[in-house]
Amino acid sequence: MFYKYDPNKLQFVKTKLAHKIALGTVIVVSLISFSAGRLLRIKALDERERELLVVNLAAEKNKFTQEKFAAELERLNVKFPHIVMAQSIIETGHWTSNVFKENHNLFGMKQATVRINTANGTQNGHAYYDDWYQSVYDYAFYQCRYLGGISTEEDYYAYLSQNYAEAKNYVQVLKNVVEKEKLKDLFWYVLGYKNPNHSMAKTKTQTAVAKKEKVKVTRPGVHAKTKTSKAKNATNYKKPSVGQG
Repeated sequence: MFYKYDPNKLQFVKTKLAHKIALGTVIVVSLISFSAGRLLRIKALDERERELLVVNLAAEKNKFTQEKFAAELERLNVKFPHIVMAQSIIETGHWTSNVFKENHNLFGMKQATVRINTANGTQNGHAYYDDWYQSVYDYAFYQCRYLGGISTEEDYYAYLSQNYAEAKNYVQVLKNVVEKEKLKDLFWYVLGYKNPNHSMAKTKTQTAVAKKEKVKVTRPGVHAKTKTSKAKNATNYKKPSVGQG
């Protein structure tokens, strides 16, 4: 311990440094004890229990949520992710269908035979995957192969109408889901579109620039300054009044 003599109290007292050192020591010892205890508990598990622990951790990581799905679309730089998510909602009934639950298939896709794909095979008439992440990768490969040159929403919708869905009103249903679920807001406002290459990010940027370029027009109002003369015989003479200074 560190002490110093206090002439007012006529005794030695602990210094502030000593308090800090003591507090730091307590924190370090606590952290070491916690880590050591946790390590010992893991070591105490038998082989079967350790396997279950690993499985549970993997299941938690692979657990599907809409937020994780949106983040993965953003991370993979998928074009028009709001449309892609609307497709997933329609194809899986808001992620409740057996094809999604059993096959981890987010888009009702068949196993590809020409392009690169991540499917393990066919099950229940659709492609099946190890987890839902693989389904997102597969859609990204599909988009890269067939829709890479498309740059507008309408062209994207047109392609899906002709090549993806059987229903004639598929595009209108997609647009309704995008609007009802506010999917554009989800991607722009929640995720923030950190990737500047996103089509929606470019649209927002262009909108912001357009607003910035608006010229502010000013016109003189009731308080506009006008030149006056103090000479009573002048045409622009104005009698001074209290308050105008």
